[in-house]
Amino acid sequence: MSIPAQRGRRSGPAAHLLDLGDGTAPVVLVVPHRRSLASRLALAAARELWERRFAWAPLWAGVGLFVAAAVLSLVLPGAALAPAVAALLMPAGWVSIAYRHPRWSVRRTARTQLPSIAAAAGVLAWSAAATWFGPGRVMTLLWLIGTIAAQVAWSYRRRKTPTGPLAADQTAQN
Repeated sequence: MSIPAQRGRRSGPAAHLLDLGDGTAPVVLVVPHRRSLASRLALAAARELWERRFAWAPLWAGVGLFVAAAVLSLVLPGAALAPAVAALLMPAGWVSIAYRHPRWSVRRTARTQLPSIAAAAGVLAWSAAATWFGPGRVMTLLWLIGTIAAQVAWSYRRRKTPTGPLAADQTAQN
């Protein structure tokens, strides 16, 4: 007879009840649960990725975008029209705001958003092309370059932005 192993986060050892017969008392054999080396390595890697999930956000977004474009290119290649139109209209809207808006503060704010608008338009153009043509060699290479560039820019920006609380002497200066 076997007592099933404990389930849950803190799984305990497996216990086996052995009946030796001949009127003797049953023996309980406790076998500690040990994970395999591959299981422990996978768990450690998953924990590290989870702790640093925000630092790797551009990579995960890029992988999701690549998979979505690949699936859409197989299922519905005509869906490339939506991101293609958005990729054309977004910079056109930015130009009209940055140079023709009546308020100078709005124009100045729009001009500071140029890198973000250019990146978003590039992502939309890539996703439209990858959906229409399929993520082949050239599109995969462009995706890889764009994802690496986004990850480097994200990491650089996160290093420049303070994330911790200010020290007491820094708050007194302001």
